[in-house]
Amino acid sequence: MQADLAHIVPKNPGNRFYNKELGGGALLDLGVYPVSLALYMLGNPGRIQVSCNRAKTGVDETMAVDLHYSDGKMAQLFFSFVIQSEQNAVIYGDKGYIRIHPSWFRPSQASLHFNDGRSESTEFAYSGNGYQYQIEECHRCLKEGKTESALMPHRLSLDVMRTLDRIAEIAGG
Repeated sequence: MQADLAHIVPKNPGNRFYNKELGGGALLDLGVYPVSLALYMLGNPGRIQVSCNRAKTGVDETMAVDLHYSDGKMAQLFFSFVIQSEQNAVIYGDKGYIRIHPSWFRPSQASLHFNDGRSESTEFAYSGNGYQYQIEECHRCLKEGKTESALMPHRLSLDVMRTLDRIAEIAGG
């Protein structure tokens, strides 16, 4: 699979994006989304490779991350504060691929492309910026007295954070 998430952020050392003391950097601000998608689709990676460019403030502002799996699967992820990307996600399989159209983290369309040339497309309608689904699921769980969502179990949240920590360590930060 491949996923990118990049948009230009003003290079202001005092803002949360570029301030190391405020947890700044593209990994924790943008990278969490493609990493979450990869873990949700493929599980925990074995080997991780990272290329990282740092800002003058020391935070990571651009990263390319390759996740490698023991069964041969791979995820190529890219996130950055210094360019605007298409914000695509593509999941490849032996019979074709699925493209989650921009912006993939709040999609309005997905298409399925078969190796024989056939394709199908689905459109999604939603209001807001896409983040409301997280809030709605949290409210649903609270109303039902649940302390954990089946859609995003604690195990997956912890796996994402462990992977982000591994990426940060490999990147030297």
